[in-house]
Amino acid sequence: MNQKVPEIVFVTLGYYPLIGGAEKQAQAVAEGLVNRGYRVSVLTRWHSGLKKQELVNKVKVVRIRTIWVPVLSWLSFIMGALKFVREKRHDNLILQAQIMSVPAIATAIAGAVFKKPTLV
Repeated sequence: MNQKVPEIVFVTLGYYPLIGGAEKQAQAVAEGLVNRGYRVSVLTRWHSGLKKQELVNKVKVVRIRTIWVPVLSWLSFIMGALKFVREKRHDNLILQAQIMSVPAIATAIAGAVFKKPTLV
């Protein structure tokens, strides 16, 4: 992999094929960055019927299984995000929270722990 070109990791609760304003915006920005030569991954929640990992229009989508119980769903998402970044800690990553909720917390923690540039 070309480590000179950073991999931008969007952290969000939903992504294609889920449809909503944040999901559409994340997809448009992610695909635009891929078309400009960046490596892009989206870290999102897994939903029934969706693949755990797939390539959507050249964007790598990684879905985290979460526990569907209040508070535990947030904690399991944060832990999944930390695991993802830990596994790629030697890569040239830029983390971006797509929305100001659990993804922002996960992004801020992962960025601080693994010393990655972070956009919240």
